[in-house]
Amino acid sequence: MFSDPPINVAEIQKQQDRIILNDAVSWTAPAHMKDRPDGPYTIALRAYQLLLAGDGVRIQAQVQATEISGSETTIRMLFNEHTWVSESHGIHHYAAGQQSDFYFDPDRCMYFDADENLITAQP
Repeated sequence: MFSDPPINVAEIQKQQDRIILNDAVSWTAPAHMKDRPDGPYTIALRAYQLLLAGDGVRIQAQVQATEISGSETTIRMLFNEHTWVSESHGIHHYAAGQQSDFYFDPDRCMYFDADENLITAQP
């Protein structure tokens, strides 16, 4: 699958009603994940869903590069040993190496099972 900017992907663990991303980041499982068995899953979110401020799950990442194109800013960061990308409206300045907070809404993430099947909410 190709996406530009790339889709942010991470391995997670479901334990009872919690989703665990790492030792510092976890959240309450969304409704469509609550009845799923405990174990490994994957989340994915698009760059525009990783916000510079707001509510939701907070992660801290190390900025690798910032690109300003017109009125949009793309920030590449190191998070959980992977490069993640945030794409935001407006001009935002971050220095390479800077530790910064970013936010996402876990209800808007894509969740995949161990066989890479998309888990969707029931209609």
